[in-house]
Amino acid sequence: MTARAPRAERRPVISSPDNDTVKLLAALRRGRARRESGLFLLEGRRLLREALSRGAEIEKIFVCPESAGDEWEFSRPDIAVQAVSPVVMRKISTLETPPGVVALARIRRETAIGPPAPGEIVLAADNIRDPGNLGAILRTALAAGVDKICLTAGTADLWNPKTVRGAMGVFFNQHILTGLSAAAVVALCRKWGAVLAVCRMDAPSVFTAVRPVNTPLVLVVGSEGAGVAEEFKAAADMSVAVPMRGGVESLNAAVAAGICLYALNR
Repeated sequence: MTARAPRAERRPVISSPDNDTVKLLAALRRGRARRESGLFLLEGRRLLREALSRGAEIEKIFVCPESAGDEWEFSRPDIAVQAVSPVVMRKISTLETPPGVVALARIRRETAIGPPAPGEIVLAADNIRDPGNLGAILRTALAAGVDKICLTAGTADLWNPKTVRGAMGVFFNQHILTGLSAAAVVALCRKWGAVLAVCRMDAPSVFTAVRPVNTPLVLVVGSEGAGVAEEFKAAADMSVAVPMRGGVESLNAAVAAGICLYALNR
């Protein structure tokens, strides 16, 4: 049985928005503060539940008793819980309607990922600037069985609050390299002996694509507007496209990535 935490309202409450801890939490809206501190925020019960189930390293949980309720069901003996006032919760939250719960979590940085197995797919997201879109791509990728990800330097911050919400914490189960150049991704692909596939509009249908089943594959997906970088196009071993009807010219990158991943995994 999971032990329940003491009632949040019995804890000392931080009520001043000028409190040093509150200032730190509010500063984590900015990428520079996240990079310097190695910390980021998880907002809301569902997201925190997902993150905890996937092994997130939680430093502290901040609860607003007025909106979180009398009992805090996610706290553990090894994670401190701090009550805050509604004013403080509004200051630290990035949401228009602040949740009753915000957690301070530690960023997990990876400098290398192991070589993919024969037949395994690695996803490379190239210049996906919208953080919500990136989050959706990561969640879709894991649902499709892809846990190795490369993000190019022009892609949104992995720990941006919108990315975190879009991914719903799944990146704790993924191995993700960030800030890579196109050349670095291509070099990794060659090192692994993988097929490099790019998603582009003028390519054959992904549903008719044939790839070696005993060789890893790196799939590169770019933004809806710009597509993948020219370096990827030049180095590609194969190109695939999502066939479209009804005069539709392009698809959201997360949608296109999901379709391609499931089609290539069939």
